[in-house]
Amino acid sequence: MNVGIGIRMMWPLAAQEAAAGGSPELEPGHFLCAALKLAEMPGSVFLDILKDKRLVAVLEEDQRGLRQTLEGLGLRVPADSTPFRRGLRRLLRKDVQGGAKNRGDVVHRSAAARALFARAEAEARKTGENEIGAGLLVEILLFDPGEALAGALAKIGDIRLAAGRGAGKVEMEWLDAYGSDLTGRARKMQSDSTRLEEIRGDAVCRVLAEVLFAGSGAKGSPVLLISQGERSAAAVVNDLAYWLVFSKSPPGFPPVHILEIHSVAILNRKTEGLPETRLEKVFQHLEGSKSIILFFDDFHRYLTPSLAGEGTSSRFQTLLKKSSTICIMGMTEKQYEAHIEHAVSWHKWFRLIWIHDVSPNFQL
Repeated sequence: MNVGIGIRMMWPLAAQEAAAGGSPELEPGHFLCAALKLAEMPGSVFLDILKDKRLVAVLEEDQRGLRQTLEGLGLRVPADSTPFRRGLRRLLRKDVQGGAKNRGDVVHRSAAARALFARAEAEARKTGENEIGAGLLVEILLFDPGEALAGALAKIGDIRLAAGRGAGKVEMEWLDAYGSDLTGRARKMQSDSTRLEEIRGDAVCRVLAEVLFAGSGAKGSPVLLISQGERSAAAVVNDLAYWLVFSKSPPGFPPVHILEIHSVAILNRKTEGLPETRLEKVFQHLEGSKSIILFFDDFHRYLTPSLAGEGTSSRFQTLLKKSSTICIMGMTEKQYEAHIEHAVSWHKWFRLIWIHDVSPNFQL
């Protein structure tokens, strides 16, 4: 598939970024810097660059789409995009010997950049486009930026980048069969400063956020939320999704989607195939993604042979061990006592977080 004129304009800009940073290949971050630079260009530059003046209107249209994508993701052009681009450029510089000396030396894309273009092409084909536009490429990139770029993005702390606001539709059609996007649902709500402050001050949400986002962002053990009262694990995770949408991303971690996987859909005996096969499909769809958190509520159902079958529990354990996707499980205290507390094979897997209800009669 052809690339649009916007990306053709971005290519030499990306090569210039790579050469300036001492990189021998074009990385996704270089294309992001190039896209930001393209979005900031005045239209008069296009008249000077393009010999075929008929292409000016085409490029201006592609630029408008790119700006809409960036502003939909929380980056105003140029107020936010310029400091963001400069900060990203500094983080992408490589302190290496033998790097490229000028942009003409950098012509090949890295494996990560080729994978990015492949994902963009697949999405363009699904939507009936005949070429890849600059806005679509950026949308795909920021929805799942990859570990290296995600780490760089997370270090730019003075810019609120709500990645995925417009990209939630990308490669997520499979989710309709198995669950829902909690962050996508939160984005449809009104921003409420009072609620946001309550969530920020909530001890359980703060502990959950610290466990998930502390450190380098490397995947750790799954989290098991255990409800001891009326407040459920689902309520806590929905509050976390709201916090992530209407607040800045946690330090050291990229913007994320929280996807809830419904046990009813996975364990439905009337659906063709085995429950463990459906579980495998969920993890396969997210293989390699660093911007997704999975939430499995009613986790005890997967451990109950009469509901899940004999092989689901052990298969679930294997998938958790192999996958790099961060997972949160939810259950009540009684369910924990029945299924986890004395099951050594499961108990060692989790980081436990207890959800305590505050009694209305409690007094200081």
